[in-house]
Amino acid sequence: MSRGFFNALLGLFAIGAVGAFLFLRPTESRRVVKAVEAMAREASYKPSEGSVRRLARMETLVNSFTEDAVLRFESLGMPSGVLSGRDEIRQLAGAAFRLPGGLEVQCFDPVVDLGPEPDTAKVHLTATATSGRQEAFTAQEFEFKLVKKEGRWLVREVNTVRTLRR
Repeated sequence: MSRGFFNALLGLFAIGAVGAFLFLRPTESRRVVKAVEAMAREASYKPSEGSVRRLARMETLVNSFTEDAVLRFESLGMPSGVLSGRDEIRQLAGAAFRLPGGLEVQCFDPVVDLGPEPDTAKVHLTATATSGRQEAFTAQEFEFKLVKKEGRWLVREVNTVRTLRR
């Protein structure tokens, strides 16, 4: 075989390798989704998990928020409210991590909109939470606003999305 054939084959291989790298590397949108999915995993726990493991999960979850994060929530049949800062978020998480039947949080259909500023993003998704033998509390739509700090995507704001009501 000729040397030209090997050079062409090597060139095709190099183009394929670069194309595979560009296609398979995580995009910034995918990194944002992974950050939100990691939060759902950390918020979930089995009833058999010990207190130390639950505390570690709670701290990991709380540290996924910025220091000045704001959570605004309004849901049918539940009081609306606002939580400001990690301390208030930690109090809510502490109550959730004491549920005796465990907790499973799931996120569905996240849609990411990278902001006009390079290190901002919005995520619109639907989430459910199930505790013990209960059915899902409700499916609720949320809008997350995230900022990238020191290479990590952190939640700056969470709002429930108002849906149609009677």
